[in-house]
Amino acid sequence: MEMATTECGLQVYDCGTINAPGFTTHHGVPYAPYSGLALEAQSWPGATIHAHFPDITLRPEDTYNQRTSWTFTV
Repeated sequence: MEMATTECGLQVYDCGTINAPGFTTHHGVPYAPYSGLALEAQSWPGATIHAHFPDITLRPEDTYNQRTSWTFTV
C-alpha cells in the first residue's frame, strides 16, 4: 500500500477509544477498542495551538486544494 499526498502531515487513528457494543462488524462481533485503523492526510494536527507549526488558517479569500491517492499492489 502506498499513499501520496499534498498534505504535510498524517494523522493515524487506532480506534483505541471506540466502544460500541450495540454495533457489530459484518462477522457479528461488537466493535471494541482498537478494532479499526484510519489514516488521514491533513495539515499538522495541533497547528492551531503550536505557534511553531505552519499556519493552517483558511481565510474567506483563500482556496484550499488537497490531493491524496492510494495505490494497492500485490
